[in-house]
Order: sequence, then C-alpha cells, then structure tokens
Amino acid sequence: MGRPAIHGTPMTNAERQQRHRAKLAKIVRADDVLTALGREYIRAGVNEQPAIRAGVKKLLARWERDEAKRARRFGRWRSRAAGRKRKKR
Repeated sequence: MGRPAIHGTPMTNAERQQRHRAKLAKIVRADDVLTALGREYIRAGVNEQPAIRAGVKKLLARWERDEAKRARRFGRWRSRAAGRKRKKR
C-alpha cells in the first residue's frame, strides 16, 4: 500500500523527494546568512555599510531573543518533567 495519499491523490516517490528538497531549501542556516552578509558588507559602499550594520544588529538581537525564549520554554518543560512523580501500580 505505501504511504497515505496527501490531498486525495497519491504521490510518486519523485514527487515526494521534490517536496522534501523544497522544504529543506527553505531552511535558513545562521552560518549561511552571516557569510552572505559579510560578502555584501565588503562589496557595499561607504554609504551603505551603516545600514548593513544596523540590520545585522537587529538580526542578532532577534536571534538572541528567540534563543532566550527557547531556553525558557525548554527549561520549564524540563523542570516540569523532572518534578513529576511516577504513579505506583
């Protein structure tokens, strides 16, 4: 039988692979972003560099906020899981 159909029509293996690759292409990696920004900064003129620096500061602040939020959520989850007691049978 294979996998269940998505939206009523079965997908071939090739279609499934294309969909998977498209999903992976959307993933943004921090190293790639920073490398691209470094290249753009070097190529930019003196007038454009302050705008790039401001954008990088905003981006890094956003990443730090997201990381802090993730750490808080993970910490709460972890502390709740550690505090639970198993039921006696």
